[in-house]
Amino acid sequence: MQRNQYNTNNETLVCKIQAGHEEYIALLWANLQRYIKAAAIKYYNRFAERFRQYGVEVDDLYQVGFFALLDAIKAYNPDRGYKFTTYLTYPLKNQFNALMSVRGGKVTKAGKSMLTVLDELTEAPDAIVLD
Repeated sequence: MQRNQYNTNNETLVCKIQAGHEEYIALLWANLQRYIKAAAIKYYNRFAERFRQYGVEVDDLYQVGFFALLDAIKAYNPDRGYKFTTYLTYPLKNQFNALMSVRGGKVTKAGKSMLTVLDELTEAPDAIVLD
């Protein structure tokens, strides 16, 4: 059975990305888009009233899912034996919650709202770098 569209193991891709091959981020994103979209829909439906109150749509959650993916890449440890999607779950919830609090008027620890950060990244897409 084919594991994903490109028949490339997510865990292998993450290890390559962590080794400095950032060109695999797009492939990993393509592999996990349906998973992230499903998580966004599930989370939105769970808190739909609150999200609507702040003007957050499912697509907003899906978009911040990319930042969750980057967070999970940093955190992934193949020696622990867990699938990469296990590492992705917590950053997804964090990003979804952060988006709701930003729309509610809160700011990030760095003093910028997430919307400002997203606007800056939209203007300079090459600025996305893994630490």
